Amino acid sequence: LTPDQLKADKSPKSYRHVPAQWLEYAEVSSSEGYATYRLVIHLPHQELVYGLFIKGEGSAYRFWINGDELASDGKVGVDKQAESPAKNPKVIYFNSAGGETEFVIQISNFNHHKGGFRNELVLGLATDIQERTNQSSSFQAAAISVLVIIAVYHFLFLAIAGKRHLPSISPSYA
Repeated sequence: LTPDQLKADKSPKSYRHVPAQWLEYAEVSSSEGYATYRLVIHLPHQELVYGLFIKGEGSAYRFWINGDELASDGKVGVDKQAESPAKNPKVIYFNSAGGETEFVIQISNFNHHKGGFRNELVLGLATDIQERTNQSSSFQAAAISVLVIIAVYHFLFLAIAGKRHLPSISPSYA
C-alpha cells in the first residue's frame, strides 16, 4: 500500500516489532510475501535537516516520508515475477519543521530466505548521519588498502621466490 492507499484502507492493522524477519511473527509461515509498515514519530518543533540511513534489505522496498517517496531499492512486487530484489545502502535527507512525521515502507520478498523488515533504520541530524557514513566509508577504504598491500606482498614474494626452487614439505609415512 502507498501512503494514500494506507489512509483509505479500512482493514484491521497490527503492530509489529522491527527489525524482525517475517518468520519471527507467530502467524507467518513463509519468508515470502509483501507488507507495508508505517511509523509516526514526533520531532522537535524547529526547522532541521535530518538524515536517515537505510542499510538495505536484500529484497525490494519503497520508502516515503510524509507522503513523498524519497528512496527505493529494487522493484516491489506481489509475486516472484514482479519483484526485482536489491541490497544497496542509502542515505536520504529531509527537512522537517517538527511535529508529526510519517514514515511508510513497502517491502516485498520472494528471493531471499530471510523476508521482512530485517535491518534497523538510523535516524539523526543530517550532520550526524553524514559523519557516520564517512566513518564507515573510511573504515572500508582502510580495510581494502590493507588487503591490497598483503596481496601485493604475496605476489612479489612468489615472483622472487618462485625463481628459486623452494623446499617442499611432503608427508612421510612410516
